[in-house]
Amino acid sequence: MDYTKESLERVSFQTRGKWYLAEQVDAFLDELSDSVERDAQTTSQWRRERDDLRKEKERLQQERDALRQENARLKKEREEARAGEQAALTQLQAVQEKLAASPGEERRRRVCQDLEQERDQLISDIKALRSYRETCRKAVEEDARALLRQVERLPSEKLL
Repeated sequence: MDYTKESLERVSFQTRGKWYLAEQVDAFLDELSDSVERDAQTTSQWRRERDDLRKEKERLQQERDALRQENARLKKEREEARAGEQAALTQLQAVQEKLAASPGEERRRRVCQDLEQERDQLISDIKALRSYRETCRKAVEEDARALLRQVERLPSEKLL
């Protein structure tokens, strides 16, 4: 039984003369003691939970602060990267303008590209010729073996 102020005011004991009955008073005190003990346990449990929640709150606040710092650092890095990207684009534009301004350099670049393409084509042709040579060599070997087999089947040794 949970005891509240109102429930305690409603408690009454039978009297025997000017004394209360000891059994009733003892039973009431036992119930009251049990109720107080349950309340103390509940209060103790709530305090533990409160302490745990405070620790969790503190941990979460620290985590939040760490995440805010990380967020600020990442924003700073992003801004620095954007600034670096902009600087690189500016440099690239300056180089492109220089190249456009010097026709000799552009001509050399085109000649180099043409030479690289021609080199790649020559390498491709060499590979094709090697493959063709290997195919022809194998065909000649097969023909020579076939001729040798035919010669071996001839009846006369003089022909050999």
